[in-house]
Amino acid sequence: MILKELLALGGVGITCARGDRGAAPGTASGGVGITRAQNDRVMAPGTHSGGVDITSAYGDKGAALETEITGVVYDSRKVVPGCLFVCIAGTGFDSHEVAAECAAHGAAVILAQRRVADLPQGVCQLITPDTRQALAYLAAAWFGHPVRRMVSIGVTGTKGKTTTTFMLKAILEAAGIKVGLIGTTGIYIGERFLPTGNTTPESWRLHELFAQMAAEGCGCVVMEVSSQGIMMRRTEGITFDYGVFTNISSDHIGPNEHKDFEEYLHYKSMLFRSCKVGVLNADDPRAGEISKKATCRVVTFSVEGEGGAAPHEAAGFAAMDGLKRYSGITGASGGYAADFAASGLEYVWNEDFVGTRICVARRGDTQESWRLSVGIPGRFNVSNALAAIAVASLMDSSGRAGAPDAASGPGAASEPGAASGPGAASKPGAAGGPGAASEPGAASGLSVTAQSGATGGPGAANGPGASGGPGAMRVPRAALELGLRSVKVNGRMEIVYASSSLTVLVDYAHNAVSLESLLGTLRGYQPKRLVCVFGCGGNRAKERRTSMGEIGGRMADLCVITADNSRFERVEDILADIRRSIEKTGGAFLEIPDRREAIRHCILHAQHGDMVVIAGKGHEDYQEIKGVKHPFSDQAVARECLGEAGLI
Repeated sequence: MILKELLALGGVGITCARGDRGAAPGTASGGVGITRAQNDRVMAPGTHSGGVDITSAYGDKGAALETEITGVVYDSRKVVPGCLFVCIAGTGFDSHEVAAECAAHGAAVILAQRRVADLPQGVCQLITPDTRQALAYLAAAWFGHPVRRMVSIGVTGTKGKTTTTFMLKAILEAAGIKVGLIGTTGIYIGERFLPTGNTTPESWRLHELFAQMAAEGCGCVVMEVSSQGIMMRRTEGITFDYGVFTNISSDHIGPNEHKDFEEYLHYKSMLFRSCKVGVLNADDPRAGEISKKATCRVVTFSVEGEGGAAPHEAAGFAAMDGLKRYSGITGASGGYAADFAASGLEYVWNEDFVGTRICVARRGDTQESWRLSVGIPGRFNVSNALAAIAVASLMDSSGRAGAPDAASGPGAASEPGAASGPGAASKPGAAGGPGAASEPGAASGLSVTAQSGATGGPGAANGPGASGGPGAMRVPRAALELGLRSVKVNGRMEIVYASSSLTVLVDYAHNAVSLESLLGTLRGYQPKRLVCVFGCGGNRAKERRTSMGEIGGRMADLCVITADNSRFERVEDILADIRRSIEKTGGAFLEIPDRREAIRHCILHAQHGDMVVIAGKGHEDYQEIKGVKHPFSDQAVARECLGEAGLI
């Protein structure tokens, strides 16, 4: 793809004056530019209208703009001849320092935040105020804006992101829709699993994944959107069809994260400025602050009878448009209606099911409310389920949440240069590609209503998200019920074994807030004994050990404290800190440093009616000790011990 086409498709404008005000003395001025008006027409509706600016150029800008770019690269180890290399100033490494080396290895153009020295002759460098932002737009353009060919759902919140995304995946798949998922526990393209290092991957990787998902027939992508991912511009330029807010509490504040709670809240709220429909937990006391600056339509959900003291009114939430008194569906505020509400929560624990049953009602629905089961225990998972129900129900009635204009969107068939980008409409097989009316499997649950003129493939006039695209994805109530009853989330309230005599669960709870929520939830099932196996990570704040020990000692019938990821600390020292805090509560505990032996002891010595929860590591399949990650899975070890006990 020619560089100037890539910049135009990415909404990147060159604002430096003709003659290159930043050009090195004696270099050619070029005289080729891209105007703001040209760029604005290719921006997605709802995104930042200005896009990204290139403010200075050094070298022959004119020649550079006509250069055939072979790739957009931000990892200096992956430079290929003819690529555009984007310099990123990270927390541990600043690739501006190796820009000259990258140019020597063949990078044709360098995009940086500051001028870099010692570039080879003929290599042009372009300067932009924020290269992370630029990378996000350019990566989207390079891959042909693949997210626009799917229904996109972003989920943010302190807790519940992973569970909510898996609930949505289960519901949509029960409706016959192939789903891509990106989050903490990994990446799924349908059933295919890929590991990941970040909850929200770097922007280039995101768009590469979107392209794979669209090419492999995914109708929807569901992803966790972390506040750090937003802050680091990884989702910049993406307009989600649906954004979900689960909750917010004090977490992720400190070095290399957020400087304070206000900053954390700010970045969480930004998802509601980059989506078309925002689905918001009305039971969270900060709901009003999250929604205050929303630029999208806001839909709310609430678990009745929870929350107590009118949190919405205290946050100024009641003044929001759409929150009105409605007989029969009152939210936790004690009178203001949520659009989706759950009531009549029942805890269910039997031979083949541990979870909850709830009654769900939708405001304005003429039908009676209906009951369904949620196959993950806990009240907070009812809240997560409501978020998933809301999104799926909205899709059922209207498909995408306001489709962008195909004629002006990058990647549309009429867009200059669209055919030359990877994943664009010229891709072999595009005419029958993902989202087209002829998509195999459409009849098995994905109800596609083709609009007039629907003849092309992904990125063309009838691709999902284009004005002539599918009008609705039908998610029948049966799919909601089946998906939520059968959903499983790796390491999140994951039931390894369930019977009336013993239930064993694994959960990721690794701080006081999550441990308290976990143990409080399991108390609702009235086990004979609630046994909690947990430890704390080494080289982390010692306050976490104190608070987790106090919660465990107060809320569990028996704590078994053991190793977690000790890193570069001695396990004995970590356990001593936890032990001292448990002793203050008078709670019963055992100290078994070897995690395998701790799990084994709890299962082999379980009493009839016990619930054993193994907390702290969740989906992790390793123990980190002195810089080495040793294979270790709580789930696998628990199954081994259950087998030894003759239970499986």
